[in-house]
Amino acid sequence: GFGPFGQFLARRWVGRGHAVFAHSRGDYAKTAAGMGVAWVPDAAALSELSVDVLFVATSILSFEKVLRALPAPLLEKALVVDVLSVKAHAKQTMLAVLPPTADVLCTHPMFGPDSGRHGWQGLPCVYDQVRVADYHRAARALALFEDEGCQMVKLSCER
Repeated sequence: GFGPFGQFLARRWVGRGHAVFAHSRGDYAKTAAGMGVAWVPDAAALSELSVDVLFVATSILSFEKVLRALPAPLLEKALVVDVLSVKAHAKQTMLAVLPPTADVLCTHPMFGPDSGRHGWQGLPCVYDQVRVADYHRAARALALFEDEGCQMVKLSCER
């Protein structure tokens, strides 16, 4: 999703030189362009891109629906990362919905656009590497937070 939190993450990562693609149910094409983010108008088009890490930034209520709407070819070899605040729900949903070949990384950045507006230094980011075959890729995804100075906290989703 490319709502306030998705835009918050994208803005930071584009500023660090990362290529960011965004898709959302609303039309954020102009907003994305203004931030240097490549707008993808429909979920099917995501499969045509070489996206190996997919951050899902949606509400808890729409999380499962969003996952189910993503094209299977996109998910088969991807690392899927959530940024929900309810970890057990995210883990259970991703394990139930995603193909077994998809890596699953649960994260909870414990900050947002207001508390992180001046930087992420020292702000906590909780994570759980739920199902990871490609540890190098998972480490690169976590480095998106680490490189910003986040305090990384490894914690099981069940805690």
